[in-house]
Amino acid sequence: MMSWTYNTLRWKSSCPVGLLAAAVLSCCFLRTQAQDIPVTVNPPQPVEGQEVTLTPGGSTDIFSCNWFRGEDLPPNRIFVYISSSGQENGPGYTGRETGGSNCSLHIRSLTLNDTGKYTVLKTTSMGLSEKGSVQIQVLAAEMLKKPTVSAFPCPYPVEGTESVALTCENHSGGSIQIRWFRNGSPLGKSDRVSLSRDNRTLSILSATRDDAGRYQCEVSNSGITEISDVKFIDVIYGPETPMIRPTEKLYKEHSDLSLVCKVDAFPDARYTWFLNGIQCGSQSNLLIRSVTPEHSGNYTCQVTNVLTLQERNTTLEIEVEGAEVRDVRVTGPSVATEDQPITLTCSAVGSSISYSWFKGDQYLEPGDSLVLTNNHQNLTFNPCRRSDSGDYTCRASNSISSSFSEPHRLDILYGPDPPVIHQVFEREQLKLYLSCRANSSPAASYIWFLNGKFLPDQTKRLPLDLASEYSGNYTCQAENGSTQHLRNTTLELEVKGRWRNTETQKP
Repeated sequence: MMSWTYNTLRWKSSCPVGLLAAAVLSCCFLRTQAQDIPVTVNPPQPVEGQEVTLTPGGSTDIFSCNWFRGEDLPPNRIFVYISSSGQENGPGYTGRETGGSNCSLHIRSLTLNDTGKYTVLKTTSMGLSEKGSVQIQVLAAEMLKKPTVSAFPCPYPVEGTESVALTCENHSGGSIQIRWFRNGSPLGKSDRVSLSRDNRTLSILSATRDDAGRYQCEVSNSGITEISDVKFIDVIYGPETPMIRPTEKLYKEHSDLSLVCKVDAFPDARYTWFLNGIQCGSQSNLLIRSVTPEHSGNYTCQVTNVLTLQERNTTLEIEVEGAEVRDVRVTGPSVATEDQPITLTCSAVGSSISYSWFKGDQYLEPGDSLVLTNNHQNLTFNPCRRSDSGDYTCRASNSISSSFSEPHRLDILYGPDPPVIHQVFEREQLKLYLSCRANSSPAASYIWFLNGKFLPDQTKRLPLDLASEYSGNYTCQAENGSTQHLRNTTLELEVKGRWRNTETQKP
């Protein structure tokens, strides 16, 4: 006992007697009776410049703790921690170590020289001794580098038919942990996403459009993390059946027709518009200003995926309602010469107008010399006949209304035809006349010749003086002043003796 007291007194000059005595007694006692305890390291692989905490297991009823760098020798002691008085530093103390009430050792600002074995000797308030040791490896800070992400076979899989594998390329040494992120959120296993055992490879099976996004991998070691740049995965899909908006089908004439075709696809679909099979647009929007009934029909939006060349289309039937028919008129000649071609034209204000013609109350159909052209808007006589004279009416109609024109009078000039000479006897006047008549429009004028000699002041009715000297060739000449045509007929007449009225003589 005197020897132990002497040793204690020798240390008095640098440490409190009670503290050192307990530490030495505890140290000597642990050398022979200490029980082994585990020591945990957090983080398990510390990195240069960071910090680490070593925590021994065993009893929580702690009286004192001794921490050593290496073996539990006095020159290696970092500090002794007494629960009642706190921490007393030893030769191994660097100013970065801190003890805790749970007998832990916390080291700040780690250096590569902090790599090595650490030993703890712990004494409980009941005098029991426990001992533990642990080896730590401080990693150099530059050992953890920024990873990169690669995609195989390509970052543009086709939806439902192709898969893609993402690989996290780790450029750091040592053991690391890998996590995956999509659009900034952690990504784990699912029915279509699988991870390799070390999480290095992320496989997307039969990619869908929902798998498109920004992918990153994160590597970490002992609290240090590095995350890769973004790797974009774009899934090729579509087009689905496009939608045309609005779905309104009836438009007023002169309004604007504005249609929008939309479809979900990657890459953006190529749009083509057709009206009744004829291309009329190449954008998703179709705008036609001031529509007319001619714009009625089937509007088809065709969408194409420029990579897969798949096509889909949708058709919307649209009707443009025209305005009421009004101001129906017939234009063309009122007078024409027979055997010449002429045309009457019907015009009207309105839209989608159809035309029909009437002569008097008779509906006209094409045939013979009658021709209807330009949607029956033109009525052509090729050639015209004298029978074509009459009143012509045009009817214009559309889906809203119909209207008639005023009658258009057409007179066909003709003739004269060869005249016909008749003998006319008037009993009352006891006179004989030669009457000449020729079909003509307008009416013909007549002159007479006897044996080639002009008989003045005579019209189509020629009185005869029945004397023998009036025998001869009587010629009637008919003339149409409008057509400038002449026709004549000759009648040979023989007068024998003098004519007498036998009816007035008595027997």
